[in-house]
Amino acid sequence: MKIFDGSRESSEEFAGWMINHPDSFVVNTRGRELMLHLASCGHFKFARPDEITFAPKRVSFDRQELHNWAKRQREVAYRICSRCKP
Repeated sequence: MKIFDGSRESSEEFAGWMINHPDSFVVNTRGRELMLHLASCGHFKFARPDEITFAPKRVSFDRQELHNWAKRQREVAYRICSRCKP
């Protein structure tokens, strides 16, 4: 699992990750809410690249790894994005 935090450098790295690994999984953290996406999800389209990781993200090729991490963080693992339906 790789973590992208709110830094500008991290946003640039995540933008590269989305291009190079569009079928990987992403858990987006916004407050107490966690949501699972595909890296290719349209929710990650921003006008400014430095806005991408204003909400921390964890990525992996292994959906179960993200599920297990999310379950340890919250009582409910995460919600599934209705746009990309990973």
